[in-house]
Amino acid sequence: MTYITQFFKYLLLTTFVLFLFALIRVNITLHYQPTFKDNINQDVLHQLHYLKDELHSKNAANQMQAYYPEGFFFTNVLYGLAWADAIEKADTTQFIYKEGISEMRWAIEQLLSEEGRLIANSTLPLPDGAFYCGWSSYLMGKYVALNPSDTYYRNLFTINCLIIKKAIEKTDKPYVESYMNAAWPADNILCLASLNLHDKILPPQYSAIISTWLARIKSHLDTDLGMIPHSYNLLENKGLQGVRGSSQSLMLSFLPAIDSVFAKEQYALYTQHFVDCRLSLPAIREYPKGTLGYGDVDSGPVIWGIGASAAVVGLKAHIENQGLTHYESSRNAIEAFGFAIDFKEKKKYVFGAIAVADAFMAWVNAKDLTQNDSTKTFWQGWFHMGSLVFILLFVYWIRRLFIN
Repeated sequence: MTYITQFFKYLLLTTFVLFLFALIRVNITLHYQPTFKDNINQDVLHQLHYLKDELHSKNAANQMQAYYPEGFFFTNVLYGLAWADAIEKADTTQFIYKEGISEMRWAIEQLLSEEGRLIANSTLPLPDGAFYCGWSSYLMGKYVALNPSDTYYRNLFTINCLIIKKAIEKTDKPYVESYMNAAWPADNILCLASLNLHDKILPPQYSAIISTWLARIKSHLDTDLGMIPHSYNLLENKGLQGVRGSSQSLMLSFLPAIDSVFAKEQYALYTQHFVDCRLSLPAIREYPKGTLGYGDVDSGPVIWGIGASAAVVGLKAHIENQGLTHYESSRNAIEAFGFAIDFKEKKKYVFGAIAVADAFMAWVNAKDLTQNDSTKTFWQGWFHMGSLVFILLFVYWIRRLFIN
């Protein structure tokens, strides 16, 4: 019996020591700062090189499709958009710029492939649906902005924008369908973002339809919170699901470029109703404060009220709305608990188990604006104090366990 007791004592000790090392690592990572070189975030570049290998050589996007209805498409489109933001400030003569252009073009080709078009439905009022048309058009627009000499994709982007415009002109509803009998406002915001991007990089022609479309959206906000609903009932012309953190994070990643005043109003409500904290660390709720809900394919896991998708995409929302303090603290919390590994200049999260999650992380961090930010706050303090108390209690318990 003595040997068994000793075995379990050392098993417990080993378990707690491993947990202790993990806790120390988390506390250190809360002070993480990315490395920049020639205005390029090297940590994001390492992520992109990891994803490049996974997507080109290991069919990671196809593997994601086996788990998520939009897995193949999302992994590729986010990979392309991450490259767009990563090389935005690079010199056009740099190798990294040329690599980024090549990878963006490759990502677009994936979206246009048979696998990429599995989610498209050409019979919808907006051919292929707002999700497919919005995201693919936006990536094409970002590519054209960086590589205007590619006339093929410039023409295709122009055609897509015209198709979006015609679909909106044929309805008086605030949204068009993403899929048959299913309208998701976030996908429509991508369509709006595509039209807006067109007018910034090509001769402008969509300002009127953008204003009309935005006016409809603003007149059909959620009656409780005054924000854009998660999903919409086109038959009854009203919100189907209330406001959700995952879709708010996504829409606020694009709204500032479309309508900065409206975005500022929505972001203020977002920080009021969804920005929260757990164990003194920043987080984003999936459902508004005071309400509870379950996780689904849109939210990912919802733990203690915090949505995985809302928290990750929330980084992009903070960056685009100039919420740098929120961004930096949230980024570091995710960096710590996402257990990022950077090895041989290739970086992955959660041991590389979910490629689409790595693509999201690359995209939300590719436009990191904290390089020259001088506003620093010691937001980690309470977590450090709690960790210290736990460590002292752990040491006390170990002494009692082995002395007795």
